[in-house]
Amino acid sequence: MRRKGIYLSILLAVVFLVQTSCHVFEKSADNPPAPLMKIMTYNVLYGFNHQKSTKEAADWINKQNPDVLALEELNGFNEKKLGEMAVQWKHNHAVILKEQGFPVGLTSKTPIEIMEKRIEGFTHGYLHCRTAGIDFLVIHLDPHSYLKRQKEADIIVEKAKKLLAENKHVVVLGDFNSFSSTDKERMDKKLELLGSQKKGKNLNNGQFDYSVMERFEKSGLIDICDKLLAGTDSQRFTFPTKIVENEKTEEDQMKFSRRIDYIFPDQNLAKKCTQVLIPREDIQDSISDHFPVIITIRRSE
Repeated sequence: MRRKGIYLSILLAVVFLVQTSCHVFEKSADNPPAPLMKIMTYNVLYGFNHQKSTKEAADWINKQNPDVLALEELNGFNEKKLGEMAVQWKHNHAVILKEQGFPVGLTSKTPIEIMEKRIEGFTHGYLHCRTAGIDFLVIHLDPHSYLKRQKEADIIVEKAKKLLAENKHVVVLGDFNSFSSTDKERMDKKLELLGSQKKGKNLNNGQFDYSVMERFEKSGLIDICDKLLAGTDSQRFTFPTKIVENEKTEEDQMKFSRRIDYIFPDQNLAKKCTQVLIPREDIQDSISDHFPVIITIRRSE
């Protein structure tokens, strides 16, 4: 019995030392800072350039190592196909809104909880998912009418406000097909672009419309790209790449360039944002007519 008591005492002492050493290691000044979370949105042009550039796209996305990826224009994809492709960039979780038309989707390193899939009242619809402790609203607003975009924006903003009122972390991201008034000075110089849109319903009294983005800007969400990107047009625009037939040169590209893809985190997440990036590599010209947008956020400790 005495020997067993000695063994028990030794065992308890070892456990105590291990726990103490682990605790000290966790608090050590040599530990790296809190990890970062990378969030990306990418309109991929009818499923990665009409599914002609899926391998190139998967390889490139894998190199970016996003934690969460929102995708627009997943034409030709269903959830199984998206999930199989997402594995190539180390995402084991994937959700798609629908299989017809212009679907949006979300892939993630962490499990995804589907909160809502909504198509009614929308041209393309939106996807509300929760992953990594954040409520993501993946959107692709109507491309043809600013009045329709206003209605779609009102629904999404109301949804976001309710989530914020519940103290949820919220990110609204995707293709907004809309202009921010913070880009107005640059946009007012784009006379060729203005002229090209006069036949449709995208102009408001003959001018570029900024009312849709104002709805998001006043919602409690933050246009983090505007906050952290430099002010020059060449560093801010998200459309078009040189894949567009009539915009092959940089000069033509800049004449028609505009910022229509956004990531809007809530105020608390925005404070933790350390970087905004709009990659402009040659490969983007073969994947889509949009450039991706990437933000990096410090995770909560």
